[in-house]
Amino acid sequence: MTLKAPKLLLVFFTFINLIYSQQPQHSNKVIGYYAQWAIYTRDYNVLEIEADKLTHLLYAFYNPVYDSDNDTASLQSLDEYADYEHNESGLLTDQPTKGKGNIGELKLLKQNFPHLKVLISVGGWTRSQDFPAIAASANARTTFTQSMVEFLMEYPWIDGFDFDWEFPIVGGTDGNEFVNDRLIPKQPHTDDDHKNFVYLLKAVREGFDAAGMTEKEVSISMGNNVANAAGQFIGPANEASNGMTENIMDFCDFVSFFGYDFGGNWNDKTCYNAPLFGGDNLNDPLHSPSGRNQVLDELVDVYLTDVGIPADKKFLSPSIN
Repeated sequence: MTLKAPKLLLVFFTFINLIYSQQPQHSNKVIGYYAQWAIYTRDYNVLEIEADKLTHLLYAFYNPVYDSDNDTASLQSLDEYADYEHNESGLLTDQPTKGKGNIGELKLLKQNFPHLKVLISVGGWTRSQDFPAIAASANARTTFTQSMVEFLMEYPWIDGFDFDWEFPIVGGTDGNEFVNDRLIPKQPHTDDDHKNFVYLLKAVREGFDAAGMTEKEVSISMGNNVANAAGQFIGPANEASNGMTENIMDFCDFVSFFGYDFGGNWNDKTCYNAPLFGGDNLNDPLHSPSGRNQVLDELVDVYLTDVGIPADKKFLSPSIN
């Protein structure tokens, strides 16, 4: 027995070290997106994700749907084949239909990388049109939360939801854009989007807790417009000035922001897509007469100072393209 015990301990510690080596060796959050459509356009599947480099994976996207006839809301798959039906890995053959697809493979991915948190990202550039109506209605907020709770009950390996509302108050699609030959409707707004967003996040957090899902996480993805950001989101620093007693950070585990698409083909002059500094030249499309140029350094300052997001709960969001 004295000879076997050290060998068992060695095997045990080797196993522990193997698990530990399959996750980031630091305490920071490292967040990445996986696009639902990647199985088509890139032939890139869930089990190919290098999850040892991530702490959080945001699965994009699900659709927030508002039913105006009944004043209710629900969560909807945008592609049932991608989400629930395919078996690209060949490892899900003994699963029922809705145990397959990307959602089924996310379960396998988490089995291989137990540290990984997977959140479903809701909305996005082309599917945020119903957010204003959902957030403005107490009943829609409640029914939308219930829809998410039911989803988490059916797929308990999913760790929560990320809200990608593009965007409260101002911004988003202008009604002139086509994706796959489909016209993307114009993004509607209300003057109270930013306040209603807080109420929606509160309903979701309280709904998860009431369902015994206190461990499930809630996050939001915030915009990159330096001039608009402080007016789009209510945080600890601007809650009082907006007549609020609560803010997004009361209900979010963390938030991310878009650190890209500062400049692009919508500008009439060439400029950087994701500049850290710059914009001081008067001819630069990223220059602003206000003194806060459209660059990462200024955006971070807006969120940390004007909105008051705690530095340890704010993270740069990668592109989903």
